[in-house]
Amino acid sequence: MEYHIFDLDGTLIDTSISHLLALRAVQKEFILNKNVKLGGDLKKNIYHLVQNKIDFSEAVRIYQRYFIQNIDKAVPLFSEVFIKNLRNTILLTGRDYVTTQALLNKFFPNYFRFIFTSDDCDKENPEQIQNVLRHIIRINTYDTVQYWGDSIVDRRLAAKIGAIYNDRSI
Repeated sequence: MEYHIFDLDGTLIDTSISHLLALRAVQKEFILNKNVKLGGDLKKNIYHLVQNKIDFSEAVRIYQRYFIQNIDKAVPLFSEVFIKNLRNTILLTGRDYVTTQALLNKFFPNYFRFIFTSDDCDKENPEQIQNVLRHIIRINTYDTVQYWGDSIVDRRLAAKIGAIYNDRSI
């Protein structure tokens, strides 16, 4: 059986503008550190922005609200038909559940058999991901797994779990 694992940001959907606008809104709302260069890991961006001036969880909730308000700025990078026609699709993202669901509802509703967000598991922990694939999804060594990603984290994870890596970096 063949499985397709997809990363979300930068692979399935370009969320860079929505992401940047949401981070800037958090920064502006709280008049936070304006010298922070934004990009890359979401949690690190928010952490560097707030620098203990406000509760981190509150900053994440505010980020989510602004991100969803700007979701129309995101751009799908795969055709809906391509994803729809695949069997055994898995979404594995470092993004939180709330914004993941908002993106999927807008661009790829009900196309993924399994969805794992940062609320479920850590993409940078290959052993945890292997356990998810083996025990929840029941992938075995006879299955073919294709991993669609855009980052070094995705590439490393694909290698650790023995998946064929498809580089989607822009």
